[in-house]
Amino acid sequence: HWTTFDGPKRAPEFYSTHPPLFCWLCGLFQWLFGIRPFVVRLVPELSQLASLVPLFLLGRRLFGTTAAAWGTLVYALLPITAYFGCFVCYESTCNFLILLAVYCYVRINQNGWSLGPASALCAALLAGMWTDWPAYFAAVGIGLDWFFTNRGWSRLRCAVPWAVGLVSFALFVGFIYQLGGAGSGGTDSLLNALKNRTGFSPDETYSLGNLLEFLAKENLELYGLGLLLLLTGGVLALRSGHTARPMLVLLAVAVLHVAAFSYG
Repeated sequence: HWTTFDGPKRAPEFYSTHPPLFCWLCGLFQWLFGIRPFVVRLVPELSQLASLVPLFLLGRRLFGTTAAAWGTLVYALLPITAYFGCFVCYESTCNFLILLAVYCYVRINQNGWSLGPASALCAALLAGMWTDWPAYFAAVGIGLDWFFTNRGWSRLRCAVPWAVGLVSFALFVGFIYQLGGAGSGGTDSLLNALKNRTGFSPDETYSLGNLLEFLAKENLELYGLGLLLLLTGGVLALRSGHTARPMLVLLAVAVLHVAAFSYG
């Protein structure tokens, strides 16, 4: 069955360290179209293509149509975009859902609070959280922005993304417990994976120097001189409060993800 892949015996081992939505989608596509490499790659490929839509809409709201079109074109042609579009892993789908959530958040900031965009924000965050962990950091960033930039009762909006995160994680822990109990393949495997990746009890440790060296080397290889263009554009965007807030939310996702999961 597409929700358990090779059967209940493997499901606890398979799902105990990552949210299951991406794997469910891959399994669903194989169930619909057959078990072929092309079919399982459709999920990340379609996710990367779908990412162009919220990216363009986000860019249009922040920088105008021309800049949005050029930015979306550059993103579409980046080698790393094509790489993750063919790579059967969580990043591309989670990236699409985070961009969708940030677009909804920007729309709320510009147009005011309403049920439609708020519901879409919650749905995008929840789907992202059931795809991979960085979506939780997006919820943290959006909540912090609303807490520090709003006044009075409107500050309580920060509780919305944070509540989605708490509910999502509680549901995931319950899902893991239902599959594998409290032992190996269940919540114990999830706890051990978090301890390993965060460096509290790692299989192999890395220093801050190792991390900085790795980030510099990998980013220069992936982007080359384009990295300078990317950093310059980011700095220019931070000059205006209108564009800085969503940039800081996306930056928080990157920084928190690296800080939390790069030492083991």
